[in-house]
Amino acid sequence: MPVIFMNEKLITFFKEKKWWFDDAAESYGELLSTIGIAQNSLPWMFYVHVEDGPSFLSDKGEIYQLGWHAENTNYVANSNNLKSALGLSDALIPLDAFAGGSGFFYNKETESVVYLEMGQILDSYKKGDVAVSWPDFDSFLEWYFGR
Repeated sequence: MPVIFMNEKLITFFKEKKWWFDDAAESYGELLSTIGIAQNSLPWMFYVHVEDGPSFLSDKGEIYQLGWHAENTNYVANSNNLKSALGLSDALIPLDAFAGGSGFFYNKETESVVYLEMGQILDSYKKGDVAVSWPDFDSFLEWYFGR
């Protein structure tokens, strides 16, 4: 499997924030694999090298540090319950708590990120129409962190 790297603009940003760690968090890597994030994928690289506590905050909201949440909370059970309650595919990995009835999801099959909220957007997604999405995890991170 080829190694995937995040773009340098994001890495520089994370290093400036002192969130970047050159050594991968091995325990996070193993946990990420168990929740369906492929080793050496863009999200896997992000979550094993970047950390600022349990979550990342931006003006776009809050997303989890998935490695931390998988290790320290009931993330797996909560994630499965959320997807079941919303009628979502197992391909979707919640990136946040879906607070207020909306949230970001990584699609492990398409490697894209989607924003879903209760009501029309969720109904449209289930019919195959996504109003807000990013084609890959890097694009999502660039938008999320304003880079």
